[in-house]
Amino acid sequence: MPSELKQMQVAELEKRIGSASSLVIVGLAGLKGQASLDVRRRARENGAKLFLMKNNLASLVFAKKGWTGLEKSLEGPTAVLLGKDAVATAKLARDLAKDFKEKVIVRAGVYDGAVYSAEQVLQLATMPSREELFAKFLGMLCAPANGLLSTVHSPVGNLLNILEQMRESKSESESKAA
Repeated sequence: MPSELKQMQVAELEKRIGSASSLVIVGLAGLKGQASLDVRRRARENGAKLFLMKNNLASLVFAKKGWTGLEKSLEGPTAVLLGKDAVATAKLARDLAKDFKEKVIVRAGVYDGAVYSAEQVLQLATMPSREELFAKFLGMLCAPANGLLSTVHSPVGNLLNILEQMRESKSESESKAA
């Protein structure tokens, strides 16, 4: 039977993890001092939260949530990166791993209750973000209207160009005649 302190810690960890829609487990081997502060600052700037966790407590929480297969990712110093957007959180984890070589290691992820391997998390990081997808969608919606507008505007523009050329040629011929 876990101690009362451990039960409270598990409940707190469960509460923190339960509020996020995306989670990336990262290893923080050898990350010290200013580098640790930089990692946390970058997480905050990107709208994510990063916190260290004890592996045995994390395994209890993951087991309660039914997330199997994460036990092997809980070795050594471990942190959880929590975010609202799965792609943005995966991109942040990838960028941190790239910038802090061999000190921040992507180990696994959980999105919408499904467990993903480190490779799948890194693959998810290559996808466009939600905002980029919305922008592309809106661009596709606006394309027919823009095409119609240019089709309607084109003959009027051509007529104006022809009239302008006629006016210029007439003023040139008048200036030559004078």
